[in-house]
Amino acid sequence: MTTMTDLSVLAYDGVTSVLFSGINPGGADGQRALWRANAMGATSAAHPYFWMTGQWNGKRTGRRVNIGGDTPYTVIDSTTGLTIVKNHLPFSASFLIPTDVPDTHIYEHVSMMSEFFKQGLIRNSIIQGNAPGGA
Repeated sequence: MTTMTDLSVLAYDGVTSVLFSGINPGGADGQRALWRANAMGATSAAHPYFWMTGQWNGKRTGRRVNIGGDTPYTVIDSTTGLTIVKNHLPFSASFLIPTDVPDTHIYEHVSMMSEFFKQGLIRNSIIQGNAPGGA
């Protein structure tokens, strides 16, 4: 099992680092590990966060890893000056890691998957809310 640490991720500008502090390690099966960007947002309700769980699938032939998070969209109320969470940008993903697949193949899969989400085409498609279309 890996050990919980803080995570630094790049902001959209590709330069600014955003620190996600490890808040809660996920020790037991299905227990959520939680990271939160405490420096972002004026209140705790406005802090972006990521979470992750890991547990056996129903047949115990693989480990199910679930990942998710949320980035709240906030505005300042013009009459009160208070920060208000106006909307959310939630996400989730689920991965099954079968127990009979060699580690080297799993490493390759996870590496390709991680790189896939870094691609401009994929990032822009998510931003626009559409899958890439034909020419």
